[in-house]
Amino acid sequence: MAGEVITETAVLHRLPPPGSVRVRLADDEDHPIQEAGFGFFAADDDGLEPSLVVNDDSESGVYELDGIPAGNYVVTIHPEGQWRNYISLIVSDSFEVGMESGKTTDAGEQILQRGGRAQFRIRNERGEVLPAECELRGKDGRPVAVEFRYLDIERNTL
Repeated sequence: MAGEVITETAVLHRLPPPGSVRVRLADDEDHPIQEAGFGFFAADDDGLEPSLVVNDDSESGVYELDGIPAGNYVVTIHPEGQWRNYISLIVSDSFEVGMESGKTTDAGEQILQRGGRAQFRIRNERGEVLPAECELRGKDGRPVAVEFRYLDIERNTL
């Protein structure tokens, strides 16, 4: 309508300053992990995708990951590569961390285990993926103590 004045009010909120987390990554022989992808999952969220991803490298294996909003997280580490499409003989692992606004949280040292990877996809005659149980045996036929993680292909979760 002619002569009508429209006003809008915007409410701005100042976001609290982000924090950072310091963590040392090493393998089980104490060699520093020099490249890693970190996926930050909100601790109260069971989502499949992290709310924040940080890819970084560190010659010493000590990482200072900046710009992390305050909150509680489960941080999943993909060693020796980036968050997406990484391949490593070092097994992924996770740790929990509580981040405070504007502060650095020390997550200590995370020792990651060297291991191997094998991928099997068992299908029936209709092409449907079947669950499987595995046992690894040494040359002598005795079972070898290993940890198997099963990947849910549909959900891309362990």
